[in-house]
Amino acid sequence: MVFELINFKLKNIKQAGIKQAVNGFAKIKYVNLVILLAALLSTPLISGCFSEIEGTQKKESVYSGINHSGAGFTSDNKYAYYSRSKGSEANIYLKELDATTEISLTSDSSENICVRGSVFGNDILFSSNKTGTFRVYKMALDGTVPVDILRNLNYNFIDAAFSKNGQFIVFSAVQRTDSNYSQICTSDTDGENFKQITSTDSLKRKPTVSADNTLVMFQKKVNNNWGLYYVDLLADDKIEHEFLVETNLDAFDPEFLSSNAQSVGGAEEIIYIHGKVGVSVRMERSYVINKAVKIVKNFSNYYYFDQPAVSADGTKVLFLQKLLNGNRFDVWKTDLNGTSFAQFSF
Repeated sequence: MVFELINFKLKNIKQAGIKQAVNGFAKIKYVNLVILLAALLSTPLISGCFSEIEGTQKKESVYSGINHSGAGFTSDNKYAYYSRSKGSEANIYLKELDATTEISLTSDSSENICVRGSVFGNDILFSSNKTGTFRVYKMALDGTVPVDILRNLNYNFIDAAFSKNGQFIVFSAVQRTDSNYSQICTSDTDGENFKQITSTDSLKRKPTVSADNTLVMFQKKVNNNWGLYYVDLLADDKIEHEFLVETNLDAFDPEFLSSNAQSVGGAEEIIYIHGKVGVSVRMERSYVINKAVKIVKNFSNYYYFDQPAVSADGTKVLFLQKLLNGNRFDVWKTDLNGTSFAQFSF
């Protein structure tokens, strides 16, 4: 994996000349050394954890009460947004991080859903089925009329998120005839220049763009387990590279940290969930270049949690959490070290 990503970095800077390429190669080695030293102080990898969570399985029942999903931060790190649903109706809300009052951004009877990374500047992306299929809409955070920018009768477009520089968006295109198949796609922020960037026949969800806007990571279902894969946008070859794939555990809900949130400058870093979907999991951070892992929130005998989101400045993390035997997810907040935890939605 390290050598693959070093080769990727060298291709990325080849046009800058041989001298800059050599300097870039030296920088990568230095960053990797710093990461490896930092990893010595972090918690060991997840090896052996299957036995810890095997006996905590719970059966879920159909729930029609209030629920939360898709939390994230605004670009200025002052507000959080999230979807709150009841039955088949879901709307998106905006709430100041240090206040109690929330603002409704949508207010119809449709299912309006968003994910982490859906806000850049003053714009928010979300998916809605108000026309019968899920389309991607864009609207301003001041509540102006949303405009549908991506639509296709054969696909549900969901999981839309901005690139870190706000110049393009990435999303999942799920087949309507068989929801077990999807592709990850990109487009301009106005929905133009649609492009498919993956190729395998599988279910792929929750894409996220790296801080340098060259990698897209997503969760992909293989043999009934979620794993993390990525594509190289510069290579433009639709090859889905493995990042974290296991036969008895799931890895899902990834988000790349922005450059200001990275622990080591220039080292791509992600946060994600690792464990058994719907049973017991832990929240982890990992460097892409060497997969060194730090635990943000460990396995719990009381709670199940997912969908982490990191603020652009790296000071805060939002995630969804519920009691193991409960149905309602609420939004909680912490930091990248999991120092303390506080409920955010009520």
